Amino acid sequence: MLFDETIIAPYTATIGDAFVAIKRLRLANEGSGRKNIEGLMNKLSELEISPKQVSIVK
Repeated sequence: MLFDETIIAPYTATIGDAFVAIKRLRLANEGSGRKNIEGLMNKLSELEISPKQVSIVK
């Protein structure tokens, strides 16, 4: 297995972002999703993958 790691990236939306609680929750979920994807991309870019570890399935 090449990559087996859990990425946790919390994000907090404040009253300055949205006064209504349900909108803050949505913004916090979206922000956390963006941070998780960003963390995954950073971790993947750090991997050193040799040609032997890559297979192409047709």
